[in-house]
Amino acid sequence: MYSAAGPDDAAVRQFDATAAQAGLARGEAAQRVGAGLAEVMRRLLERVPLQRIVVAGGDSSGEVASALDITALSVVAGLAPGAPLCKAWSERRERDGLEIVLKGGQMGTASFFGAVRAGRLLD
Repeated sequence: MYSAAGPDDAAVRQFDATAAQAGLARGEAAQRVGAGLAEVMRRLLERVPLQRIVVAGGDSSGEVASALDITALSVVAGLAPGAPLCKAWSERRERDGLEIVLKGGQMGTASFFGAVRAGRLLD
């Protein structure tokens, strides 16, 4: 699931216009989208016991980590500069040990998501 395919996506301009129409500052609107994405991930993990997830977007990453009750991360492997594979630490048994990549929007190559899914390390 994604909210925009990158900074040049037309959805970004539409997002700004929609936020302005709603009387929201861009930052507040972005926080609400991040919170919505975090809620979707939380609900998904309640239904499907995934062992590895990737969250792209710096703000969204923080929202998701908070919503999942993750208290700490340990780096497991370097995948791309600024986007390592991490092990989550949580007091919630079902979240403890979850593998997670919190990826900034412009980090990694076009093959990043497929490599993470396949468990391959990237250069």
